[in-house]
Amino acid sequence: MRRTLAAWLAAALVATVISVVTAGLGGPAAAAVTPPGGSFTGVAPARLLDTRTGNGAPAGQVAAGGSVTVLVAGRGGVPATGVASVVLNVTVTGPAAGGWVTVHPAGTTRPTASNLNYNTGQTVANLVTVGLGTGGTSVTLFTSAKAHLIADVTGWYATAATASDRAGLFHPLRPARIADSRTSFGFATPGAGVTRTLQVTGAGGVPASGAAAVVVNVTVANPSTAGYLTVFPFGQTRPTASNLNFAAHDVRANRVITALGTGGKISVYNATGTTPVIVDVVGWFTDATAAPGTGGAYFVSMAPKRLVDTRVPIGEIGGAIGPDEAAVQTVAPSDGVPAGSGSVFPVAVVGNLTAVSPTTGGYLTAFPPGFGKVGESVPNTSDLNFVAGDVVPNLVITQLHAGALGIFNKSGTTHVIFDVSGFFALPTTPLTLSSVYHGANDQLIPVMSRNGQHFAVSSWASNLVAGDTNDVPDAFVIDKAANTATRVSVSTAGAQADDATWEVAISDDGRYVAFVSGATNLVTGDTNEATDVFVRDTVAATTTRVSVGPGGEQADNWSYGISMSADGTKIAFLSLASNLVADDTNGAADVFVADLTSGAVSRVSLSSAEAELNADVQGGLISGGGGHVAFITLASNVVAGDTNAADDVFVRDIAGGTTSRENVSTGGGQAQPGAFGSTLTALSISDDGNLVVFGTWSPNLVTGDTNDNADVFLRDRAAGTTVRITAGGGVQPGGDTGYISGDGSTILFTADPPGLSPQWRDSYGATTYVLDIAGGVATPIRGYDYLSPIQTGLSTDGNLMLVYCPVDDPLPGDSNSYLLTLP
Repeated sequence: MRRTLAAWLAAALVATVISVVTAGLGGPAAAAVTPPGGSFTGVAPARLLDTRTGNGAPAGQVAAGGSVTVLVAGRGGVPATGVASVVLNVTVTGPAAGGWVTVHPAGTTRPTASNLNYNTGQTVANLVTVGLGTGGTSVTLFTSAKAHLIADVTGWYATAATASDRAGLFHPLRPARIADSRTSFGFATPGAGVTRTLQVTGAGGVPASGAAAVVVNVTVANPSTAGYLTVFPFGQTRPTASNLNFAAHDVRANRVITALGTGGKISVYNATGTTPVIVDVVGWFTDATAAPGTGGAYFVSMAPKRLVDTRVPIGEIGGAIGPDEAAVQTVAPSDGVPAGSGSVFPVAVVGNLTAVSPTTGGYLTAFPPGFGKVGESVPNTSDLNFVAGDVVPNLVITQLHAGALGIFNKSGTTHVIFDVSGFFALPTTPLTLSSVYHGANDQLIPVMSRNGQHFAVSSWASNLVAGDTNDVPDAFVIDKAANTATRVSVSTAGAQADDATWEVAISDDGRYVAFVSGATNLVTGDTNEATDVFVRDTVAATTTRVSVGPGGEQADNWSYGISMSADGTKIAFLSLASNLVADDTNGAADVFVADLTSGAVSRVSLSSAEAELNADVQGGLISGGGGHVAFITLASNVVAGDTNAADDVFVRDIAGGTTSRENVSTGGGQAQPGAFGSTLTALSISDDGNLVVFGTWSPNLVTGDTNDNADVFLRDRAAGTTVRITAGGGVQPGGDTGYISGDGSTILFTADPPGLSPQWRDSYGATTYVLDIAGGVATPIRGYDYLSPIQTGLSTDGNLMLVYCPVDDPLPGDSNSYLLTLP
C-alpha cells in the first residue's frame, strides 16, 4: 500500500518521547556529549584501485561473480588507524555484460544490495560510503559480470572514539541548485580540457565561513562527446581521478563529497567535448574553527539494508511511483536506524537510490518531506536522471524530516530501490512529553504556576466536572497526577458563572487562582456589565473581585490581561476603567496592581514623575517577585526623549516609583519602526525584574540586523546591554516569541525557518529553542513540527515547559497541550 504524504503526516506524531540537540549561539557547550559516530575528513582524490593497471589489485578484469579486496587504511591520505569508513568513487568500465557492483567491508558477508548498476560496455561511476573491515583496513568490491573496477578515495570518517568535536561534522541542507551552466548560472559550460571554478561558501545554505567540505550532486546534461568530470578543491593540482563518466548526449549524475579549496571554491574539470554541468548542494562539513559542541552530525556506518523496493514491494511506498508524484518512507526508525527517542537523533540518511525500468525519461529527487502539498515540499533539484527502461543508481545524502525521506518522480512510472548504508546523527538527550489532563471534550490550553507544580485552565470543556451546564468557558484547577479538575470560576456559595471566563493564573502553592470573567453572579452587586478580575482562594473557598476602586467601588469599564506574582498576593491587570484610582483622566487602558494582602489597587503605568500616560497600554506582566511590572505602550510621555512614535517596552519599579524604557540598544538608542512598523511581538520579565525578553521588528537595536524580520532580544537592565538571541553562527532567521524563566537562567524562544542552523530546522515551521543564558547554548526541541511554547509555560528554574502542538495530538485525547520536561 502506497504511503503518501497525507498518510505519513497522520502517523508521524505518535511517539511520546522527543529529543533536544545542541546548537550553539557562539558560546561553549554546557556539557560534553558522546559522539554517536565519526567525523569527516576530506582528502584530495586518490586512486586506490585500478584493475586496468594493477593498482591495488592484480591487473586484469575481475571475473563474473568475483571480488577484489582493496587495502584502504594508510593509503591515499587515509590514516592507518582510527578510521571507521571511507568515501570511494567506484567506477566500472568495459563490462562484458550488464550487471552490478556491491561494495562492503572486507571479511563480512556480501549484502543483498547494490551500489552500481551497468550495461554491457558501459563506463559508469557511483559514490560509495562503506565501513572498513578486516581489522579496520580494507573493503571488498564484487561484480556480477566480468569488468574492470576503479576506486578513488575522497575522504574518511573517524571512529566514534577518535571523532572530532568540532571539525568534520555534517550539516544537512534542503537541496539547492548552485550552478547550471546551461543558463550560465554559477559558471559557463566548459569545453574540452577546461576547468571551471564554482563559489560554494555563501551559496545554497552553505555558510560564508566555517565549512571544510561540501556534499554536491553533479549532473551532466547532453554532453557533445563521451568523457568524464573531475571535481577537486580550487587551488590544488587536479588529481588523476574522475567523479563522473558519461556517454555522448547522456544525462547522468553522481554524488560528490569534496574538500573546499581557496576561498571556499571547488574546481570542475571537463576532459572532452562540450559538457553542460549542473551542481546541487545537499550539505556541508564544519572546519576546525567550529566551537566544540556547537552543532553538526556524526556519521554512523551500517551494513547495507534494502529499505524500499517497489517491485516486490518492500517498504511503505508500495508500487511504482507515478508522474509528478512524491511518496514517503520512514527511515528513522527502521532496521539499523534508531527512532531518535534515545541518545541518538538521526538527521540525514545515506543510501543508494536506484531507478528501475522507468516508462519514460525523467529524474528522481530525494528530499525531506514536509507539511502541505507535494509541490510545496519538493525542491527544484534532482538526484538521478534516467531514460526509458534504464537502471540507474546514485548515492543520496538527504536530510530527514521527522525521520522520513521523500522520493519524487518527475515523469512516467518508475520503480525505485533504496538501500540504506548509514546515517548522520546528533547526540541527544531524551525528553518526556506528558499530558496535563486527559479526556477533555474540548481544547485545553493550560497555564502553569511559576514553580511548575500547579496548573489551571480556561476551557469550553463541559466534562471536567459534574454539573457543568452553563455552556460557557470556565476556569479550572487541574490535578495533573490524579487527572482531575476543580472548577474555580464559581461564587463563594459555589454557583457556576452565568457568563464566560477567559483568562487564568495560579500561584506557586496553588492556593490562589485569578481569572477574568463577564459573569454577574460571582459576587454580590456586580452590575457594571463589564469583565472583571476575580481571585479564588481554594483553601478558604472564597471568590473575591479585585478590579475595584476605593471602598470596593466596581470598575466603570472592562478589566482584563492578568498576571500573578509567584506567591499569589499581587495581581497585575489592564483596565479601561477610570475609577480604580484617583485622578485617572487619560481615557486610556492602564496597568494596575491589586495587592491581596492590603486590599489596595494601584496604577503602575506611570512615568517616574507619576504622570499618567497619553496612550493605551497594550500588555502588562508582573514579575514573579511582585516588585516590577513590564508593559507596552505607544505613549510618548513615559520617559524623556521618546520621539520614535512607536510602541516601547517599559519596566516599573513599584517600590522605587521609577519607570524605564527597555527596548533600547546597548548604547541607549531608541527603537525605530521596522518592516511591520513598531509591532512588539513578545514580552517577559525575570522574577527580580532585571532581565527582560521582548520581540520586535525594530532593526536598529544591534548592529548587523539586516533580516527584515522580527527578532527576540534579551535586555539586562543592570548591565545596560541588549542582545539579539534569534541570530547566531552567521545566520539571522528571526523569530517572534520569547519567554524567560523566573530565575533568569533560561529563555524559551522560536526561530523562523531555517532556524539557527540548517539541520535543526523544522523545514516548514518555526523551531522552538531553549537557551541556557550562562552557557550560551540553544537547544532546539525536535520531534514534532509546529511545536510552540504556551505563554505562561516556562517554570522558574527553566526545567518545565508547557507546549502546544496544533497539527496533531502526539498523545491522542490530550487536546494538543503538553508538559515537557527539559534537562
